[in-house]
Amino acid sequence: MKKSKILSIVMGLLVAYQSISQEGKVERFPDSLKIETDFGGEVTFTFRNMSNKGQYVDNELWKSMLSIMESAVNNSDLDGGLIVTYEKKAAKENENVLVTVQELEDKSDILIIDKSGTKQLSANRVEYKIWLPNVRIFFLVNENDDLQNFKSLDIESAWNEINATYTNEGNRNYYVGTGTSNYNEIKLDKIEDINGAPEGIEITFIGIGLGYYRDRFVPDLSTKLGFHLYDRYGDHFMEFGFTYTTQFFFDRSEEGKYTNFRNGWLNGFAKWRPGENNEMGVGVGSLVQRKGDFFNGATWKLTVYAKSSKTPLTFSPELVFTDNFKSVFPAMRFGFTF
Repeated sequence: MKKSKILSIVMGLLVAYQSISQEGKVERFPDSLKIETDFGGEVTFTFRNMSNKGQYVDNELWKSMLSIMESAVNNSDLDGGLIVTYEKKAAKENENVLVTVQELEDKSDILIIDKSGTKQLSANRVEYKIWLPNVRIFFLVNENDDLQNFKSLDIESAWNEINATYTNEGNRNYYVGTGTSNYNEIKLDKIEDINGAPEGIEITFIGIGLGYYRDRFVPDLSTKLGFHLYDRYGDHFMEFGFTYTTQFFFDRSEEGKYTNFRNGWLNGFAKWRPGENNEMGVGVGSLVQRKGDFFNGATWKLTVYAKSSKTPLTFSPELVFTDNFKSVFPAMRFGFTF
């Protein structure tokens, strides 16, 4: 094969990988901290990764954000039943802040019954949402005048409590913290694991595929032994393992009879997710069972995997090196797993 053809194949694979990699992941805030205040309110914090090494919001910023949101409510023409959102996507001091005020979709009284008792939320309630780079905060008040109680919270005491009690930073788990505020100082009761993510799963299954090698279509059957790794959100992010694939080459004689030649490949692979809904991977395979004259001598192949998580279909461009690496040709395969 000419070097220019091999280079064009490699460049095409790189372009495909880059286009898939550009798909960003959905922002996740799996760790949470809920504070029940002594004046009957609740404040919920969610974190990208709850840390005992930093302070997310100091008292001055807390009061400033609530004052800005209060002014936005007072200056709006909307009546009760509102959602106020304070958003700052970057941690830079000069980053613009976006504050929006909108009406609730459902303006009706709501009765909530949970472990802490019965609560009635007024149709005139105001829901406050604060979106910061590493933490999100949510609370609501039945009347906007009650906002002064939230302003008076010693928010820094929550981080002091986390610093003293939280030691599981970085684990692949969801955590929830519960606590109370007495005389405006926040005290945490506990921080516990509520949903452990799996460490790894060993799986085997059967797959079928159809490849195109030089001048013919080649069906195949495969089995796989794979090990899945999961991130701290409980999502599968990487897999590695081995497959054994049996290919069926059919030749037709002059008399019209078909002969089946089976060739077996042992492959090692690694796959990962560059985007929320896509999977990429690479593999190396060796021909360990050869029948017929399609392959000669030592034969290896390089494989690139591309797959959407929404379908069981995998597209795999390949480069096959045969005849002791004296001959190289491109191939492709479509696989279906179940």
